[in-house]
Amino acid sequence: LWALSEGSSDEVYLSADNFTVRHFRSGTINNNQTAIAPNMISLTKDEIGFHLKNFNDPNYVMSSTIRDWPADGDVDLGEAVDQAPFVDVNNNGCYDPENGDYPFILGDRAIYMIITDDTPEIPGDFSSRFKMEAQIMIYVFDLPNLEYIDQSVFVRYNLVNRSSRTYKDIQIGIRSDFDIGVPTDDAVGCEPNSNVVFAYNNDFNDEDVGMFRGYGQYI
Repeated sequence: LWALSEGSSDEVYLSADNFTVRHFRSGTINNNQTAIAPNMISLTKDEIGFHLKNFNDPNYVMSSTIRDWPADGDVDLGEAVDQAPFVDVNNNGCYDPENGDYPFILGDRAIYMIITDDTPEIPGDFSSRFKMEAQIMIYVFDLPNLEYIDQSVFVRYNLVNRSSRTYKDIQIGIRSDFDIGVPTDDAVGCEPNSNVVFAYNNDFNDEDVGMFRGYGQYI
């Protein structure tokens, strides 16, 4: 994820990762500037359905994934209250799955994670961080009869401004490092009308290069 903007005082704000500079880290904004809880949670639609059918059963053992869904931040550690999305069945404003609340996910299987640019300043970096959290939902559908959906991975970014500043003209991008086997003979292209970018091997032989193994003539 890359983000660029100017602040109200025309200061430049940039948060971006590449091979040598990392502006983002795992976890929420908190007092420790580090991840304070597991930061990647995988959950299925079937698990949620099972929870909804059984949460009132006295013999029901709730899965740790549903029990520990990071819906509410730990304010004592400096986290914001609103974190992972959930369905508040009893409308009491807090996540209590023992009373029927459940995580909100997209697709048939989802991975939820949070990253933030709340990291120490890097010497020689002439820009400032946003102090934002990127709440990320990665999800897939189990639809074998719809190959173009069944073999697709969807990613939804919810960007939350945790600072007291107002930003303008925010530009968002995704840095993609395509490797089709050995990357030294790769090329990229785009189809603007479909909003599609793609990568491909630019000849008919993806040869080995040093320690890297190519696909050969079967790209």
